[in-house]
Amino acid sequence: MSSTFNQINLNKVLIIDNGGYNLKVATSTTTSSTPIQLSSGSPLNFSNGSVVFNASNNGGSTSNQSMGNVTPTMTSINSNSSSVNNTSTTSTPPLIIPNHMAKMDQTIYMGDDLVNLYNSNPTQQQIIKTRNPMDKGFVVDWDLEKEIWDSVLKRDDLKIKPTEYSLLLTEAPFALDEIRKSLYQVVFEKYRFKSLSLQTPATLALLNHRQKTSTSALSPPCHLVVDCGYSWTTIIPHFQNTKLNYAIKRFAVGGKLLTNYLRDLIGSRHQQSCDFSMKSLNQIKEKSCYLSMDFIRDLNQCKLTPDQYSQGVSSSMPMLTNERFSVPELIFNPSDIGIQQAGLAESIVQSVQCTNINLHQSLYSNILLIGGSTMFPNFKARLENDLRRLIPDQYSINIVHAEDPILYPIYGAIKLSQQPDFHKYSCLKQEYDECGPSLCNRKFF
Repeated sequence: MSSTFNQINLNKVLIIDNGGYNLKVATSTTTSSTPIQLSSGSPLNFSNGSVVFNASNNGGSTSNQSMGNVTPTMTSINSNSSSVNNTSTTSTPPLIIPNHMAKMDQTIYMGDDLVNLYNSNPTQQQIIKTRNPMDKGFVVDWDLEKEIWDSVLKRDDLKIKPTEYSLLLTEAPFALDEIRKSLYQVVFEKYRFKSLSLQTPATLALLNHRQKTSTSALSPPCHLVVDCGYSWTTIIPHFQNTKLNYAIKRFAVGGKLLTNYLRDLIGSRHQQSCDFSMKSLNQIKEKSCYLSMDFIRDLNQCKLTPDQYSQGVSSSMPMLTNERFSVPELIFNPSDIGIQQAGLAESIVQSVQCTNINLHQSLYSNILLIGGSTMFPNFKARLENDLRRLIPDQYSINIVHAEDPILYPIYGAIKLSQQPDFHKYSCLKQEYDECGPSLCNRKFF
């Protein structure tokens, strides 16, 4: 005689997009029920680590008896079965949390308290002193980062117990082993997460993009993701969803450098130090700056008719003229301030040239833009114009600007965490305990 019941499998994942200025945080839970066949009189099977006892006596009636009077029966589990019924997934909306700490009047602020501090002191932001645990896209101060993570895990809308969760964390390319070693120690030894999956924001954004746009099995085999982030601009080509590490290119222009450059230009124009906070300068940059389609022409025209180009965000902030298009121009021409690196269009060409020639057309025709700095007006059109001048005419160019360039990767991370084979992209705590960081590094190469 046999019967069935459903074994409930619960997979909870904490997702952190570890940005240089903000954390993007979400949780994902996947619940699935697997049909289990129960049959009596067969040998016990311990292959899945669980045994179920039938609390019925030989006569078939149920009663509250001691274990000595209970007849054990075997739980037969078809571990090779691929049928999973009643799979459901849930996720929380992404939260954007400052990834830095601030100090004002001997009081330390982080998380929502820091956001409230910024909002309640808009005219005094220049006296708020901040500390950031990241530099060049990598965590360099884990003591500070742990304080920020602790405040995140204790939030009322999350209340995360790390030992019950897997962690999906974003990481910039080219992380050094020593940086990763500290990361593993924090994740597995301090917080004791069940597992860790490290992914680049570009790969996660591509996963989100493909699931949104794929309408048939004949989806493009190649994509090139441009990530204009806080510290770097990175170009990552992908072949069949796998990033091609040997063809990744990046240059040291990101949102942080653009904001600092804006501060220097404002200070130079007014012949005094610029006392605006980074947050205020970010607001000026986001509201006033744009990409010029012809930088030299606009620069000359601005000298003749500056009023045509001038704009001020508010009465308390300075009026901008050629700074509006000179700041984002660094993305395409870093040499303007002495950075001897190729700009965005040239870096894309260099990246594609590193790949097999048979991939070139597919890469140029499937470019995805993510990152906050891609939100400057005219960004997509300027990139297409510059690329057209650099590549042969036989290659067509198609550029897609992500709907939400900042949150696009974390939506991809949520989708990855809900995949049935998510564990393939993770390193278990047990594996780390047995083999150490070397195994993790091999998995996340």
